[in-house]
Amino acid sequence: MAEIKSTLDLVMEKTKKMEMTAEEKEELKRKEIFQKATGLFHRYLDGTISLTEIVREIGRLDPQSGARVKDILVSQWIEALSLTDDNERLLKGIDFLKDRNVEEVNQKLHNLQDQYRSQKEVVKQEISLQLVEALRKEGIRGTGVVPNVEGSPLWKERLNILNQIYQKQMEEVKESLRRL
Repeated sequence: MAEIKSTLDLVMEKTKKMEMTAEEKEELKRKEIFQKATGLFHRYLDGTISLTEIVREIGRLDPQSGARVKDILVSQWIEALSLTDDNERLLKGIDFLKDRNVEEVNQKLHNLQDQYRSQKEVVKQEISLQLVEALRKEGIRGTGVVPNVEGSPLWKERLNILNQIYQKQMEEVKESLRRL
C-alpha cells in the first residue's frame, strides 16, 4: 500500500540534500554581526548596557567577529552624532572603543553646535521681525501679536539652508572621528 506523505515530510526530503554555500554562510554571519552591533548600539543609547558590558559582549565573540562588531558599532555612533542632540554619550562610547582621545574633535563638535544654535536663533529673530512688520502693514499690531515663526514658509526655507551649511561641517567632524 502506498504511503501518504505530509507536505512537511516532502519538504524535509528535498532539503535534506541541500546545504548552505560558503557565500550564504558568510552572508548569514555578516547579518548576525550587524544585528549584534545594532543591538548593542540601541542598548547603549537607552542606557541599558554600559561600555564595559559592551566590551565584555564583544570579547565573547571570535576575534574577527568582535573586531567587526566594534567597527560597526563605532561607525553607527559616529553616524548618530547630531547638531541638535546631546552627543556626550556617543562621544564617550567612541572614545572608549577607539581607545583614542577624541577631546579635540569633541571640542570642534561643541563649537559647531554652539554656532548652529546661535545662527538659528539669529535667523529666527530676523524672521520674527519680518513677520511682525508684515502683520503691522496689514493693520495687525500690539503687544499680544506673536508671529508663528516656525510655521512660516520663510523659516522652513532659511532653516533648510542653514542645515545644509552646517551639515557639511558636521560631516567633516564625523570624518575626523572615522580617521582616528
